Amino acid sequence: MVNTYLFFGISSNQPDALNYALFKPNNGVFDKATRINYMNMFDARMDVAYSVMEKVGYGDMDLVVGEMGWPSLGDPGQPGVSLSPLI
Repeated sequence: MVNTYLFFGISSNQPDALNYALFKPNNGVFDKATRINYMNMFDARMDVAYSVMEKVGYGDMDLVVGEMGWPSLGDPGQPGVSLSPLI
């Protein structure tokens, strides 16, 4: 089971980071190691989870997302954190 919280991966110094985390149009993030251009943070995080499981000998296991979320209150200046809907 994987619990992924995409808001932990964004910062205000990345212009497309909020769109990348929220599956909105963005330029994506190119991974030099895999040569994949990820268009959203969820896919990138899941690929990391699968890669780690394979590296420790459990590459044949299915992964299930158990929990995701978005904060209504976060650190001061954290982009996209509010009580208002983002989508």
